[in-house]
Amino acid sequence: MEALGFRINQTPLRLLANLPPYMTFHRHRNEPYETRVAVIEPSLMSASVLLPGLMSSPRKSQQERLARKSRRSRKLRFEEWTLFRVRPNNHPAQRIFGFARVLARSTVVGLTAVFKKAILQQNVSGVIEALEERPSIDRIRAQEMTVNVALSYLHSFGVINEDLQLGLVSQWVPVVEGLAAIRVRSEVRREYWRADRPAIHQNGEATARLVASSETFRGTYREF
Repeated sequence: MEALGFRINQTPLRLLANLPPYMTFHRHRNEPYETRVAVIEPSLMSASVLLPGLMSSPRKSQQERLARKSRRSRKLRFEEWTLFRVRPNNHPAQRIFGFARVLARSTVVGLTAVFKKAILQQNVSGVIEALEERPSIDRIRAQEMTVNVALSYLHSFGVINEDLQLGLVSQWVPVVEGLAAIRVRSEVRREYWRADRPAIHQNGEATARLVASSETFRGTYREF
């Protein structure tokens, strides 16, 4: 999730990734898309404390009512955000709105499965399209998220789980053997073993949290 914004707000975005009730999202996986959005979006916005002043009164009231139903109440402090001179289209709240929809689309099978299918069928451009959610997440931001998070994660996940198909992601990701790469792999291992039930891991709750919060090594890709 830290890849959603500029460097000045990467820390609160990374912290925010650890707050949502992913199991609650998973329980709504069979609901219509709009219902899943109605569950995920208020949860993220409530935890971010960016909700006040950004929405009309009726919509804000609806979001706050839904957010109160969440089992988790942990929130960031508003002071953790840097909003001075941030353009409206770059405001972290707008990016969070977009990412809520990305999560809603992937709730059924999980982010890992969505990214894997995208890259195997459409190469890198498929992953970019999976992350793009206009106007909140434009193509440029989706490209940066793909490079800085998704490709690195897929490669590490493939290596650790001996997935030969995902292992081929290395042709798009120049693997930099360093501290950042080691950290990604260690986090993948930790999230794998933290998944108490196979269904949780299979459907992506653990990996959703990891993809959203991991600091990854930087890479470049040859084409979009």
